[in-house]
This record gives sequence, C-alpha cells and structure tokens, in this order.
Amino acid sequence: MASDQIPLFDKPEKWSYSKVKSLILCPKEFNLRYLSKQESANVQGIDTWVGRILHSVVADYFRSKKANRNEPEDIWQIYSRRLPDKLEWSKNPLGAKRAERFLEAFVVSDLAAKYPVAIEAPCKALVAEVFFTGRIDLVCTTDPDSETFDLVELKLNDNEVVSGSTVDRYLQLLLYQKVAVNIYPSIGRLGLYFFESAQFSEIETSTELCNTAVDRLGELIIEAKGSHFPATVNRFCPTCGYSERCEEYQRSIVRK
Repeated sequence: MASDQIPLFDKPEKWSYSKVKSLILCPKEFNLRYLSKQESANVQGIDTWVGRILHSVVADYFRSKKANRNEPEDIWQIYSRRLPDKLEWSKNPLGAKRAERFLEAFVVSDLAAKYPVAIEAPCKALVAEVFFTGRIDLVCTTDPDSETFDLVELKLNDNEVVSGSTVDRYLQLLLYQKVAVNIYPSIGRLGLYFFESAQFSEIETSTELCNTAVDRLGELIIEAKGSHFPATVNRFCPTCGYSERCEEYQRSIVRK
C-alpha cells in the first residue's frame, strides 16, 4: 500500500454502548453510521422527548438527595424546572401525561430509596484493546454506610436493551463495571430501571459475567473489522435514521 493511501478500515479507538448495540442489532446500520459515517435522518419521536426529560429529572433528584443528606428536593419542583420549552411541550400533551405518570411511579420505587454516590459518572478505560467510554446513570448503595456499590442505568422501556442472554441484556452495565472497578472496587449489583413499566430489574454481578462481557466486546470488535454487514430488520427500524435507504426494511413494509 502506498504511503498516501488510506486503509479501508481504521480500528476504532473508542467504543460506546450505542456503538455496541448498533452492531448487535443491525450490522448494516453500524456500518453506515460508524464506518462509512453517512449522515442519518434526524428521527426523534415522542419517546425521545419523554426519555430526555425523565433522565434529567431523576438525575437532579439524586443530585439533590446527595447534596441534602438524603433529603431530596420535591420531584415535581424539579420536573417544573426541567420542562422543555412550554410551546414545544404543549404540542406533546400525550408525552407530558406519560412523563408525569412515570415519575409518580418512580418516587415510590425501590430505586428512589437508594443512596446516591455518583450521578452520570463519566468512565473511560481500555477494555478488549479499545477505549470503552460512557456515563453511568447512577452509582448508589442500599444504605448510607455500605461499601458495596450498585450500578444503575435508566431506560424508557425494555426496547432500549438488547434481548437475549443475561450478558447481552446487562452488557452495558457489565462493561461499565469493568471500567469503573478502579474507582468503585466492590460492585455488588447491576440494575436496569424501566420508566414505562416501573420495573427495577437487578442482578448480582460476578467476575465470570464481567469477563464474558469483555469477551463479547472482543467478538464484536473482530466482527467490525470484517466486510459483511447485513441488515437485520428489528423493532428499532422505524426510528433508524437510515430506514429510508434500507432496501431490506422497505421490503418488509411492503410485505406487511
């Protein structure tokens, strides 16, 4: 190869969970977004609005709880302060009602009773020969004197995680655990909180699960070096920014 030629594939230095999930769910979308770097359509539905405001309100709730010795600010005051532009929100009355209903369920959930240690904690470390980066939504404990930490991710609904094995379902948190272990050496549980169902799903973590997750990331990195990126029609297709250009998805619509 001549020195002025650019290789067809540059091994990515940084990987995030969004990148991992993209490759698992649809290799074609991964190729278009992360390798070819093609511009995608800006597809933002009501779920995007609701998810953003719920994340910001709950993050502020735990920040106030941490700052005020576990006496959080009233969540409705936070919600009022965090509301998006009133004109925009007024166009989405269904979204407002959903957000308020989900917050009502959150304040009486087991998650709301947790003791926050860090909120939206940034993390970055070398994992499986790439830098895995992200932000942990919540690092917390079950009581203020505990030295065992839990890692929690907030999701609007079950569609935001990969279905399948325990490792795939908790892959984001298992990789965060690998990254965060130097800061939080004793991590006990990993949790997923789903606003839509008010379900708080937790598992006991282990070295074996964590190592399996790292192996899974390694497999995906190898897959990303290949040349075959087939489309996989899935539940995320309607909100994918490349769906208009995806022949497989367009054919699936015609068949329906």
